[in-house]
Amino acid sequence: MSAFEKHPAEFYGELIGQETKEEIIGALRAEECPFLAKRCVKQRKSDPSRTIGSCTVGYKGRPLVVCPHRFLQRRQIFLDCIASLEPARQYFVVPEVAMPGGSIDYFVVSSNDEEITDYAGIEIQGLDTTGSGGIWGAREDLLRGELAPPYQYGINWKMSAKTILVQMHHKAAAFEALGKKLILVL
Repeated sequence: MSAFEKHPAEFYGELIGQETKEEIIGALRAEECPFLAKRCVKQRKSDPSRTIGSCTVGYKGRPLVVCPHRFLQRRQIFLDCIASLEPARQYFVVPEVAMPGGSIDYFVVSSNDEEITDYAGIEIQGLDTTGSGGIWGAREDLLRGELAPPYQYGINWKMSAKTILVQMHHKAAAFEALGKKLILVL
């Protein structure tokens, strides 16, 4: 199976086809997100006691990230954002900060000793799916140790674009007034 066919390509940080059957089944049973270092927060709507765990899906020959927490691997997005700050002795990441217009996913902050010298907000957006029953079906098939032909799901491009635009519209004005950067990770 190609990772980019219409199959989920990754569950709970485990790439399908690159891990052993036992590793995938173990990840599906544990329901742990390696990027958050805790239980996955993507709950199944029809059964909130279970998590979905899909990080990346194959769609039209390409891998697409459907979970925003997938972008946290090795904290690379934060390291990349440091270049947009004034140089400092220390850098910190602060999660989920409330502000007018909604909360900001993360702030990257630069500091010299006890004083903040600069900061930037980071918003993260994965893509929304449609017909996620197909993704759940693939998860259940993997638990049985098999993967079926392509699964039925789609990418909700309009909802993803709308979410991004609304978030940036509400939050960008606040950052512009402060003279600070708001970084969008897609």
